[in-house]
Order: sequence, then C-alpha cells, then structure tokens
Amino acid sequence: MTGGADRRSDPRVWLERAAGDLAAAHALLQATVPSWTAAFHAQQCVEKCLKAILIARNRSFPKSHDIRGLILLVPDDLGLVIDRRLAAELTESAVNARYPGTEDPDANLTRSLVLEAQRIFDWTRAHLEAPRQP
Repeated sequence: MTGGADRRSDPRVWLERAAGDLAAAHALLQATVPSWTAAFHAQQCVEKCLKAILIARNRSFPKSHDIRGLILLVPDDLGLVIDRRLAAELTESAVNARYPGTEDPDANLTRSLVLEAQRIFDWTRAHLEAPRQP
C-alpha cells in the first residue's frame, strides 16, 4: 500500500469489504456449492462490520475472527444485539471452513447465518451513515 492515509483505519473501507462478503454469501446460497462457503462469507461480513464499528468509535481490537469476542468490544450504548448461538455458529464457520473434516453447517443454518449477516450489515451501514451526537 503506498501513499495517503492508512485505509485500514477507515470504517467505510471495512464496510465495502463486508459488502463484498455479503454479496458472495447471498450468491453462494443460490449456487450448487457446499453450504460452508456461504457461511464462511457470512462470518467474514459480520467480522468486518464489527471492526468497522470499533474503528469508527476509536476502539482497538485484536486480530481475531471470534464474533463473540468482538461483539463484547462494541459499546453497549449502540444497541447492537447478536444472538449468542448465531455468533458462535458464525465463528465456527470461519474456523471450520479452513479445515477439511470438520462439520459443515446445514442449509437452514447457513440461511440463518446469511440473514444475520445481512441484518448486521444493514445496522452497521445505518450506524456509520447516521450523524454522530456530540
């Protein structure tokens, strides 16, 4: 990366990347591919959304794919709620997708994960576009 500000510190860049993962997850739901592929991209979308929020709030975060851990870093006053079971399944999807021989999510769970990713993406986009209160 050359010149200009560090794009990793711009929450909009993280949201753009999240949008790509979300689009991939939706497309993969319609394709004849293993369900873990869509679940993996759903997790990536949520992870990037959470990191975008943390960056926008000047909060640091570890290099982690753990959705449950990242959500704990999001300030409570923002009102973001993620179902604990889905957060755990999202995290598991990111890890399991990397290793053959692990259990893949079924089609129904994968749809739920993609819908949750869509909800969190929409919330994040609205939050980042809303004017900040002093």
